[in-house]
Amino acid sequence: MFTITTEKLSKKSIDNWNNRFEYNCVYILANKKDAYIGQTFKIGQRAEQHITVKNYIKDYNFKTVHIIRGGILDGFDRTTALHFEYLLLKLMRVDGKLHVVNRNFTTLEPYNRMHTFENYFDELWPELVKNNIVKQREFKTIINTSAYKYSPDTLLNHPQQKALDAAISAFDSGSLNSIGKDYNERIVLVNGSAGTGKTVFATSLLHYFKTNENFKHKKVALVYSMPSMRENIREAAKAHDDLDAKDIIAPIDVTKNKYDIIICDEAHRLRWKKGIGNYASILKQGNERLNLDYSNDELDWIFKNSTYQVLIYDSKQIVLPSDIDSESFEKRVGAYSNAHMFRTRTVSLDEQMRIRGGSEYISYIFDILNGTPGLQRRVFDDYDFRLIDNLPEITELIREKEKEEGLSRLCGGYAWKWDKGHPLNIDGTELSWNSKTRGWLSSDKLGCVR
Repeated sequence: MFTITTEKLSKKSIDNWNNRFEYNCVYILANKKDAYIGQTFKIGQRAEQHITVKNYIKDYNFKTVHIIRGGILDGFDRTTALHFEYLLLKLMRVDGKLHVVNRNFTTLEPYNRMHTFENYFDELWPELVKNNIVKQREFKTIINTSAYKYSPDTLLNHPQQKALDAAISAFDSGSLNSIGKDYNERIVLVNGSAGTGKTVFATSLLHYFKTNENFKHKKVALVYSMPSMRENIREAAKAHDDLDAKDIIAPIDVTKNKYDIIICDEAHRLRWKKGIGNYASILKQGNERLNLDYSNDELDWIFKNSTYQVLIYDSKQIVLPSDIDSESFEKRVGAYSNAHMFRTRTVSLDEQMRIRGGSEYISYIFDILNGTPGLQRRVFDDYDFRLIDNLPEITELIREKEKEEGLSRLCGGYAWKWDKGHPLNIDGTELSWNSKTRGWLSSDKLGCVR
């Protein structure tokens, strides 16, 4: 079991702290608006360093230190302290009650929800609320926000870190530079299916460019074609001191300024002239601004108005006629053609994180959908897949999941008429359609969404 004590932060008070036994602990230096979070084995010595060396009392006027302690027999060892430090840094930055002034984050392997230290953390958060350190009453609510999920502070797994290092190395080594006047600068093409962590890769790469001395002076932006996703990432940027929401832009914004580097997440959603409806006027406007004819599209804008490009792509997620056809996209990028061998540097993300069944499950589903001959029935551990033909039953199951985890939703197809002003009644179950197309996932109404 852990304890939280609050002490006055001064040289005179350190000797009076109850620190008879040295334990790993997490501490929070705080004033009314700022906080610094750390972990240590010797809290008195560490506090004196902050006072005399870093001089945080002078720089931030920290008045108090909140000390979170726990005994070794309770499982509060150095690993637990490190993970508590990491969780507090990331959660409190999004919570926003206090401005977290830390610049560097703890380096850890990604944690597992089943670990003892996070069971303790479930008990810790309410105590932080009582001590007026955080404002959000449930830390799991923060975990379900875009600002938390897509934060560049997220610990990357090994495949993500390997992909990020490969992309950064391509820039640092100069291997993307043009090899002659007949060639353009090389493109970094990041391939990854749904659930492999492409968006966290994108925000982490943007963060690298914005904080690394070799790139801080460069004009860099992160492009999202879909407005809802763009707003989600802007929320993540607003919660982070090193990022600016203005650097999260739409494709049309690329036509307004010349960029050194464009990172385009969900590049498979870039639009061309087919099936764009009212967007035709925007496409015309962008082409005219860059002196291009109407046959050009959003991918052409990125090539035309940026020197280097990082395109994050999954052809299987092309879903609308307005999405650039995979053949056209891959031909221009030069992804799979020997004739364009100097055009593209490919990077892969291939570890499934969204679905507990893992990459094998995803491959199996694709085999089913593609009618692969000789396919055998398989069972996947820790994965609950059911076919239910009773709407009241599945509605109740979804409600239970929503209470446990959050973000559980009902999705309806085109078998029923969408009318946001009138409820939908099926088998005696009444549901409301989503009243808006953006932000419905974070709505507290279960309802039904198309």
